[in-house]
Amino acid sequence: MINLEFVSSPDQEIIGPRSYHKNMIYLGHKSGDILIQDPDIFDNHLIIEVNEHGIFLHPHPHIDHFHLNGKRTYGVIALKLGDQITIGKTCFILRQAEKSEIFYRKELLNKGLERVIQDKDPISEVLSFLEERIKSN
Repeated sequence: MINLEFVSSPDQEIIGPRSYHKNMIYLGHKSGDILIQDPDIFDNHLIIEVNEHGIFLHPHPHIDHFHLNGKRTYGVIALKLGDQITIGKTCFILRQAEKSEIFYRKELLNKGLERVIQDKDPISEVLSFLEERIKSN
């Protein structure tokens, strides 16, 4: 579960506390778990992830920088509760982050399935066939 509190943004609809029952959330302008109407935020701007090693913020590779607790910051960083993140003109605070084993296992399964399909493993042909059958019915 990840709890964020949006404290300022050109997008007034986003202001306030938000809870996400996931271990990984995507923030962006056009797609993601959190859609923010801020002209300075890109599509898939960043990811917040909770895993067995901690809480991490992953900016999109094309993002030059963001602000963490008022300081210009670059690259993947570890977060702690109470951290204030600013992207574009939008500011939010990390209030809570706990790894959920249920969602973590589901995410691992999805990643494993993606890997099988990308590697062109023989089972991927079976999965593709079954997926097409399901879509056609």
